[in-house]
Amino acid sequence: MKFEYRGIIDILEHKGFFDLKIGLVYVNQNIAGFIIGEIINHTTVLIHIEKADISYEGIFSMVGYTLYNELDALIFINREQDLGIEGLRKSKLSYHPIKFIQKFELWF
Repeated sequence: MKFEYRGIIDILEHKGFFDLKIGLVYVNQNIAGFIIGEIINHTTVLIHIEKADISYEGIFSMVGYTLYNELDALIFINREQDLGIEGLRKSKLSYHPIKFIQKFELWF
């Protein structure tokens, strides 16, 4: 959790280097969820972070909607990898992806 929190802080502190789009969902004036995506070209948004309080039914759908509704000119949403987490993979498959891209790591 500490590293995840640090990653979120890092991306927000360096948001000027990226074309970031952020969506927030409030419940009773408190943030219940958020999403951070980056416009990577004229057709695609790359979702870096998506967090929500799962005690609210449907919260992740609403979090996604806050961002995707504003980006209707884009065609593709890259929601990154599912990290082998079954629930996350199921959620991502529910969007009916058109393809999967193989991940590579480069070491220099």
